[in-house]
Formats: sequence, structure tokens, C-alpha cells
Amino acid sequence: LQMYTTVNEGQILDCQDNLSKEDYITMISKKTGAFIVCAARVGAYLANQDKKTVDRISYVFEPASLTFQVTDDLLDLEPSREDKQYSDIRNGKENILAAIFRERATPDQLRLFNASFGNRSATKQQLEIAASLLRETKTVEEVTALRDKLYQESVERLEETDLANKEVIKELLTALAVREK
Repeated sequence: LQMYTTVNEGQILDCQDNLSKEDYITMISKKTGAFIVCAARVGAYLANQDKKTVDRISYVFEPASLTFQVTDDLLDLEPSREDKQYSDIRNGKENILAAIFRERATPDQLRLFNASFGNRSATKQQLEIAASLLRETKTVEEVTALRDKLYQESVERLEETDLANKEVIKELLTALAVREK
């Protein structure tokens, strides 16, 4: 029941436009984050771990679960995604890039960005302008730093624990942060 409530709270936030960075982080912690932490907890339970160990697993995976979604948001800009490149911009999908960009953009930059954001008929050129604005305002740089910080926080939390199989867990944390799709 708690998982159902948490995910629904996240979904309510996801239905809102123009989320702030803080609201976006809250939203992903209640959606993607909650699912990843839940999966890690279930894995620990299935491995017959005690509650203390399961709680340590949650502690380690909380920032990593956010890393996964932030990485996904960054991947939207990658040319290797071919027909999916810029799909978040085209579909007006709230993500960490849009949230941070809105906080730092000038009115002219915001106008140019909004010409593509949520415009399913935006041209490739318009989408590339929007993406270049994300780079020009150092939004991509900040989001990349956030991803790296969240990953590092997970690794540090792992090192603080007495969990067994730390190398395997670290591989899972890395897989959440470093991927191409």
C-alpha cells in the first residue's frame, strides 16, 4: 500500500507543468526511484537478508535510483538515440534539464526553448536550437554534475556499510548511472 501511495504522489507531480528542480527530484524519487529501491529491497528479502540489511540496501540505492532517471534525461540529447533524440523536448516531458533551464534562462532563451518544448511538429533545427540552449546555459553541465554526485553518494553509502558483495552492488550502482539506452 505504501508503494502505491508513493507512486501516485509522484504521478500527481508528473502531471504538473513547469516543475522546479526540487519538485522534479521529489517526483522521480516517488516514481522511478521508488521502483528501483523497491526492487533492491525485494532482492535482499529474496536472498533471506534481515531487516537491517534490507534497510542498508535502501540507504545505498536511494541516490542511485535518482541517478538512473537523471541519466535517462541526459540520454535524450544523445545522437545515438536516432529517432528518439530530443523526444522529451518534442513531447514536452518534464525532466531535470527543463526544470533547471527554466530557472536560469533569459526570457529570449525561454521563448526559443518553448518553441520546441511540447511541439510535436517541431523541426529538427528547432529541437537542435533547444538542445544548444541547454548546453549554452550550462544546464547539461549542471545535470551531469548532479548525476555524478548522486552516483558518488551511492558509492560512499555503500562503503559506509558492512554489506557483503560490495563489488557486485557497486556494479549495479554503476549500471544505473552509466548506460547508453
